Amino acid sequence: DIEGAQYSLESIWWIDVLRATLTVIRMRLAFLPTFLGVMALGEGDSSHTLVRISHRGAPLDIRHESKLYLKSAEETLGIEFDCERDFKVTAKPILCQVQAEKSSGCTGGNPKLGTNDPLSSCQSNLEVLHIGAAWEAARSSKQKLKDVVLAVIDTGVDPDHPDLVGQFYKNPSDGSIGYNFIKNNADVNDDNEYGHGTHCAGNAAARTNNSMGIAGVANADAPTPNVKLMILKFLDKNGSGSASDSLRALKYAVEHGATISSHSYGGPSSSAVFEQALKKAAAAGHVAVVAAGNDAANVDREADHPCNYAKNNPSVLCVAA
Repeated sequence: DIEGAQYSLESIWWIDVLRATLTVIRMRLAFLPTFLGVMALGEGDSSHTLVRISHRGAPLDIRHESKLYLKSAEETLGIEFDCERDFKVTAKPILCQVQAEKSSGCTGGNPKLGTNDPLSSCQSNLEVLHIGAAWEAARSSKQKLKDVVLAVIDTGVDPDHPDLVGQFYKNPSDGSIGYNFIKNNADVNDDNEYGHGTHCAGNAAARTNNSMGIAGVANADAPTPNVKLMILKFLDKNGSGSASDSLRALKYAVEHGATISSHSYGGPSSSAVFEQALKKAAAAGHVAVVAAGNDAANVDREADHPCNYAKNNPSVLCVAA
């Protein structure tokens, strides 16, 4: 099923993986990305193709043999293949309980930020980032701000949250605000116990100066939001997801006009495929903002990905809490 192909071949049995691999080697180079559902590194240039083959039911020797067939295709077709197993990533924890305890004393807005959102009085993080000065610089420039689509690649969102209503991107073809890469449909409701994705979306672009909730970093004083949230769900209710689904989400974001993406998840496993995909996104003018986590860990010593990809890619920004 070429039309329904995904980044990974997880949905087909191991024998079909082997058959598919053999078929690929015999196919014309131009059809490889479409057939596998993988991403080529250059538009109209399939000289380097990213492939992920994984299935828990496949014997290790078959998986290894499939990789050997693909490596053989490098010489036959002049293609470079990056073959690696899929792996899990998890959401970065948020300090929900502490925030909930603090929120009871958060009222009256934040004079330092010039915001009337009640909970902004406890958003000391925005003060540390000098967001108030950034907002003032944007106002004083008197320039019309560009419309930006921000993809939040996470556990989904509460689409009815009063501080987020009206802040969402709308797909022009079907009106959806994003995509669910677990169910492969448009249901992006946040089913995580802590509302991890909703939390991330709100910090980025909650409505500001609406006398409600928190202040989002974007859209201060704008009558209509200049930053729209595209919600791409690949993490389940437990905050766990596959790296291949996160790649699918990144591809969707770039192809549907998001120029920035938020990635508050990660793990110790590195991925050449993931790193190459981020470089491809950067070449398309896309910036990925990724989390270093809340563990006060030195990520130079304790590898954490995708954070560590920022070392070799100026379009990947790793941010510590």
